[in-house]
Amino acid sequence: MVCLSTLNLVVFRIPPESGEKISVSVSILLSYGIYATIASTTLPSNSESPCLFSIYLAILISISSVSVIATHVVVVLHHKVGSCDWKMFNQWLSFTTETTSEVEPYCDDRERSKSEKSLLWKDVAIILDRIFFAVFFLVTLLVTMTVFIMMAKYR
Repeated sequence: MVCLSTLNLVVFRIPPESGEKISVSVSILLSYGIYATIASTTLPSNSESPCLFSIYLAILISISSVSVIATHVVVVLHHKVGSCDWKMFNQWLSFTTETTSEVEPYCDDRERSKSEKSLLWKDVAIILDRIFFAVFFLVTLLVTMTVFIMMAKYR
């Protein structure tokens, strides 16, 4: 389970140009589904309350489903043509590129000067990828730690 959760986070580190970002995300979701099927046949069906493991698995399936949607949004934005005029993303770009000022942002077929303030949709996709990675990391860590603490408490 923890390995699948880690793989779910790795999806946000795969570059959208590779073409495998969505397929890896959907494969992880399907792996959770197969794991849930195996777990439902193994766990006892008659109990007063649902098993903590089943609840944890359902939460991870939900997180993986949202991860597939977030991955789709990133890939769509990455392949969108044109520039973005949102000031919020311009601030994020200036914040994230301050440490790597020597690296030029990549472009398709056109050149951009350093003084130009327009932001390409590819840059927005990169920023969203970083944000989604951080958010999903925190949510997965919080859920996993909560379940492990609850398991230790009921042991």
